[in-house]
Amino acid sequence: LARITVIKSFNREAYETERGKKEIKEYYIAQRKENIAEFLQSSVSSAIHIVPDTIMLLVGIYMLNTKALTPAGWIVFYAYANQVFSFFSDKISMWIQVKTYQGNMNRLSELFSAPEEGVKEYTVEEVSAEDIVFDGVCFSYGDHDILSDATFAFPKNKFTAIFGPSGTGKTTILKLIERIYEPTAGRIMQNGHEIGDYKLENWRRQFSYVKQDTPMISGTIRDNILYGVETAITDEQIMSAASEIRADMFIENCPGGLDYDVGQFGDKLSGGQKQKISLLRAFLQDREFILLD
Repeated sequence: LARITVIKSFNREAYETERGKKEIKEYYIAQRKENIAEFLQSSVSSAIHIVPDTIMLLVGIYMLNTKALTPAGWIVFYAYANQVFSFFSDKISMWIQVKTYQGNMNRLSELFSAPEEGVKEYTVEEVSAEDIVFDGVCFSYGDHDILSDATFAFPKNKFTAIFGPSGTGKTTILKLIERIYEPTAGRIMQNGHEIGDYKLENWRRQFSYVKQDTPMISGTIRDNILYGVETAITDEQIMSAASEIRADMFIENCPGGLDYDVGQFGDKLSGGQKQKISLLRAFLQDREFILLD
C-alpha cells in the first residue's frame, strides 16, 4: 500500500495480485503444517498420559487378583504413581516451553548484543567546530568495500562537494561524519581529536542533515519544519527563512498555511515541496555544518 502509486504507474496490479496470492498460499501451507504438527503432538502427548494409567490399572487388577495388594493399598500406590508421572510430564512440558522461548531469545540476543549507540565513554564534552579531516578512512558493508584509505578534509565555512557515480560512498561519508557508522579503519579528526572522543549528542548538534529521501512526519507543515529545531522560532521567522529558499509561496497557497496537514509521511506534498521543507528545517536549526545529500 505504501508503494501503490508505483504499482499503478507501471501497470503491475496483475503481477502484484499473483505475487500476493503466492505469498498467501505459502503462508496457508505453513499454517496447515503447524496445525498438523500441533495435532500430532497433542495426540502423542495424550497417548503418553493414557499408557501409564492403563499399565497401572492392568497391574492393579493382577495384584488384587493375586492378593499381593489390598484395595486400599492399591489406591495409595495408584495415587503416588500418578504424582510421579505428573512430575515428569510437567518437566517435559516445561522443556518444550524452554526450547520455544530459546528460539525467540536467540534472535533477541543478536539485537541486544549489537553495540549500543551513545554509551561509549567520551573524553571531550564540548565540541569546537573546526575542519573535519578524514585520515586513511576505510569502510565496508560486510565484504563490500566502500572506502579505502580515504584522506581529505571538509574546511569550516567553505562549501565542499563530493561527486561520483552511484554506490561510490557519497552518502556513506555523510553517515560517517554523523557517526551513524564507525570507520572500520583510519580516523576522522576535528580539532586534534577523533570524532569518537566527543560526546555523541553534542557532536550531532553541529550538523543539519538534508537526506535524499526527504522524510516527513505525520502532522502539519510547521511540525515538520520545526522538527529538531531546539530554539524558539516564530511563524514570522519561519516565513522569512522560507522566502529565502522560495518556499513561502507554496506554504501560503496551502489551506491553513503552516497548519496544513501534510498527511501520512507527507503524502499530500510533492517531492519538491518536501525538499523545500527539509532545507528550511536545516537552515532554521542554525548548525555549524549543513550536510546536503
